Amino acid sequence: MQDVLIKPDATGIYDLVIDGADFASAEGFETAIATSLFTDARAPAVQVQEAQDRRGWVGNILYLDNGREIGGLLWILDQARITEDTLNFAKQFAMDCLQWMTDDDVARSVEVIVNQSDTRSVKIYTNVTTVDNTVLRYVTLWRDTDLSRNIS
Repeated sequence: MQDVLIKPDATGIYDLVIDGADFASAEGFETAIATSLFTDARAPAVQVQEAQDRRGWVGNILYLDNGREIGGLLWILDQARITEDTLNFAKQFAMDCLQWMTDDDVARSVEVIVNQSDTRSVKIYTNVTTVDNTVLRYVTLWRDTDLSRNIS
């Protein structure tokens, strides 16, 4: 089974890719990684005190029984200054939301490296070792939340 391909456009906004009259298919884990990283998981009370501010994807209500959510907590860092602690949290949040790949045996292992790209963005490098021991590498640029500069 293949995912529909989503990729960032020139401004960094993710969208579906159209191929002729159909949706393009992902060849690897591009869509799964982007969806896992950028879908909001609901934050626990210890991280976000006000219940109405904890966000989370509404579709996760379907997964309450098995204790698994789609997405992660990177959104908590949206307004954070980029420091070593922020990069460490981003790495942990990224690893947490990609854990399903090894839990579900679609990948043998997942490695995440997070580096500051410039003063307002970070790059998330994801190395996925597939079940047949092929290593696939993905780079995700995560910019600040000031979308005004991305809209023309």
